Amino acid sequence: VDIDNQINYQSLFRDSKTSLEPFIAFIVGPYDLRLPTQSSKVQTFYVQHRGGQPTPLEIEYSVTDDTPAPTIMDTVTSLVIGEKFSENRVMPTELWRPFTKLEAGQPIGGPITKLAKLRASLTTYLEKTTLSFDESQEFLDKIAKCIQDSWEVDLGY
Repeated sequence: VDIDNQINYQSLFRDSKTSLEPFIAFIVGPYDLRLPTQSSKVQTFYVQHRGGQPTPLEIEYSVTDDTPAPTIMDTVTSLVIGEKFSENRVMPTELWRPFTKLEAGQPIGGPITKLAKLRASLTTYLEKTTLSFDESQEFLDKIAKCIQDSWEVDLGY
């Protein structure tokens, strides 16, 4: 399914003069129960046609330590509000899994909700920016508050 979707987006954005397809897939697997920690798995790829067959090619990328753009909160707010009526949206109060992490294949720690998992994962990525820990947590609190207010779900904010 991911490859078919990627092919569709690449075709949609294909430049008719150069045949370039400037569209890269970022697949984020946030709720895979097999993840060893709370950090989400991120895969990037591009589909190239080789011998008439679509072939996904992994793309390497790096993350800068830049502070998120000032408009990022507006973007996140728009995304959260846009998901208010989605039948497929994640319910943040649901249990992600009954343990925090896996060490040597063994479950360690107590249960964790999908919201707590998302916060822990985003904290890991925000640590790579110039934001302090407190600034990161304030940013994540604003996102959680936005979810709470727009989705009308009590998250304790």
